[in-house]
Amino acid sequence: MEEHMVKRSVIVSLEKQQRKLDFSIEVLPWQVFLEELWSGELGV
Repeated sequence: MEEHMVKRSVIVSLEKQQRKLDFSIEVLPWQVFLEELWSGELGV
């Protein structure tokens, strides 16, 4: 089994504002998530 470091931890939410939780977990509104996904900003 391979191990790797996670570059970014994201929770997709219905919330209106983007924010950060403890341990560098980001909460993204679903619209922002889709914009970042489609633009390639998420690195997926």
